[in-house]
Amino acid sequence: MFFRYDQWDKKRFNPVPPPNNERPFNSELEPVEGNELSINEIGLIRGNPDLVVRAVEPDKRLPIKANSDTEYIIQYAQLGKRLLRELETDYNFRVAPTELVVAKSDDGKKSVYCFTEKINGQNLSDLSDDLGYNRLELSETEGVTLAAELDNLYLNLINYSIGKHETSDFYLADINDPTQFVYGQQAGKNEKHIYLVDTDILLEPYNGDQDLKYDLLHIINDITRWEAKLRTKLDKSRRMLADSIKNKKIPQGVIDDLRNLTTNFNDFIF
Repeated sequence: MFFRYDQWDKKRFNPVPPPNNERPFNSELEPVEGNELSINEIGLIRGNPDLVVRAVEPDKRLPIKANSDTEYIIQYAQLGKRLLRELETDYNFRVAPTELVVAKSDDGKKSVYCFTEKINGQNLSDLSDDLGYNRLELSETEGVTLAAELDNLYLNLINYSIGKHETSDFYLADINDPTQFVYGQQAGKNEKHIYLVDTDILLEPYNGDQDLKYDLLHIINDITRWEAKLRTKLDKSRRMLADSIKNKKIPQGVIDDLRNLTTNFNDFIF
């Protein structure tokens, strides 16, 4: 999943390992899709449209044991790598190929740089808007393919939320946001899939029933909206949620709160 330094084009990148090198690429950044460079310095490396780079300053309040700021940032990046790998190996997400590098930013501060292969496609949030407000029409085949991809995505998100609730481990806190995903193709491939592309590792410890409640609330409402737009049921993710309730993987207090928070909840109990 992760790029190797020796496989990078040395004309485009400085492959010197972290943490003491300067910014780990030689070219300037340019905006992605016309957006200005933002807090996380999201941009394309000029002349290299296949990679997106983001710079992240880790939250210093996390319970990561370290003897120095540099050690903290390196451990943060290593934790981010573990969590991204875990998404693929344990939860069956498709993650756009990503490398995390600790290096100095232009102002001399150490940051975590996230290099992510650009997926050619459409952000799920924008696609949802097109199917709704802009009345985009999909062919029958396209609709079936997208529905199957969404069904797998939400099944994986349910498993991820319940798994993190059980272990109280760190997790990627913004993973339920549809802007994190693109429905599209990797370079040189024809098949469309849903990929996690926003890999700037917003890490937090999982906060028990509170996080599980709001994660499942987002998932339930998103499934309901997609089903209305595609005029089909996302059966696998629905069954996963129903089975998790039946098998008591979701605490009763969370179930009661969800029943009060969304009228869609009862439709998920078979």
